[in-house]
Amino acid sequence: MFSTVENSPLISFVYHFNFQLFRMALVSAKDVNKFNVKLVEGGNSKDFALNSSSALAPKHDDLTQLAATIATADSHIVSSAHGKLVQIAEQMKMLQKQAEEVLKKAKEDQMLAHAACNFEKKPGQIYHLYKRLEKETFYWSMLSLDDFKGKCPSHSEFMGSYKFEADRTFTKAGSKSEERQNLEAFVNEMLTNPNKAIGFGPVYT
Repeated sequence: MFSTVENSPLISFVYHFNFQLFRMALVSAKDVNKFNVKLVEGGNSKDFALNSSSALAPKHDDLTQLAATIATADSHIVSSAHGKLVQIAEQMKMLQKQAEEVLKKAKEDQMLAHAACNFEKKPGQIYHLYKRLEKETFYWSMLSLDDFKGKCPSHSEFMGSYKFEADRTFTKAGSKSEERQNLEAFVNEMLTNPNKAIGFGPVYT
């Protein structure tokens, strides 16, 4: 009886059908290249090889999913690199703008430092700049335009009032915001009183 069942055409058909499905689900080594996927040549076992008796070849679905994963990774890598490059470009643009402002300020400070002056300028004091019209030269004065009752000295033009800073640079009077002035006043207070806690100073947002 058992011999008859084992040799029946139905059992033989099912066996061969399942075997063909199993072969169709496997990918030979030459077909792997179609998916543009790199597989590890060696495994944990010493004799591991693709389609060898010690290991089964990957299936079509596995390779398709692996290829899609690699493509997604490539997309993410490119997107990440693009975002970082954009950020670097923005930083470079900001640094370029800051460099231009520093050079412009340095040129202005150099001009102000070479303006004619008959007295010693002291840091923290405000001085007044005038331009001598006939010679196109600049000179410093301790007298403001208000001291001259709103009328400039003869043949001169008032150019503005400047504060002489501790680093020998000049800051035009009124050009600093109130917030900046308060911050500098707080820093000066900290320098004169090192024991003052920073946390008790003004809050800036």
